Amino acid sequence: MDDAQLLVLRTHIQANTTVLSFGGGSATIANTFNAATLGSGDAAIIADWYKLTASPDYFIIRQDASVKAIRNAIMWPRYTPAPTVSGANAAQHTACSNLCMNKSQNLIAILGPSTDGKFDATQASLTNGIKDATTVLPTGAAFANQDAGWVPLSGSPGLSNQLVRKATNLERAFVAVSTVTALDDGVSARGAWNTGTGLGKPDVATVYGETISGDLVSHIKGLPA
Repeated sequence: MDDAQLLVLRTHIQANTTVLSFGGGSATIANTFNAATLGSGDAAIIADWYKLTASPDYFIIRQDASVKAIRNAIMWPRYTPAPTVSGANAAQHTACSNLCMNKSQNLIAILGPSTDGKFDATQASLTNGIKDATTVLPTGAAFANQDAGWVPLSGSPGLSNQLVRKATNLERAFVAVSTVTALDDGVSARGAWNTGTGLGKPDVATVYGETISGDLVSHIKGLPA
């Protein structure tokens, strides 16, 4: 984290009303941090709180989603039209099959041939491509559209669930709530795209996976305004 980010974090700590048990008893993080002196033990307690998973849960877009988990969440049989081919539906069956083939090819192009590796779901155009390729498949009864696992369904944990994880308190502190919209996966309040940038990055991208120590908390306190 650079000094600009550390100053943002300091502002958050200075206003944090969470009550913790410090050496001198229970107190808010803000009051403990803002005191004239900050003991190393108290600084470590503050740092440990920022390492915890945020509560209530706040889901952020993964920069390191598992390609294998994504592939495993896709309901691949739904790329084959359910109706059997007959003289009456041959043309429709072919058209639906071709559409599904194109969608599956898009998946292969986006995810690559390997089942290993990581997928950066913060790249909105790629994630939207996966969503398009796994939804509106005309393969149900009478060629009705169906989902291939983008949202949680019977037989799938939900492909979209593989693209998010719970934020830590540190990561949550860097989410600008006024600039985010929900990841459109059929589940309310899921994830956070930063609509203030052109890259589709979530607000938390700058501190994704970061952690802090008691020494860093002490350092933050001593930074000039």
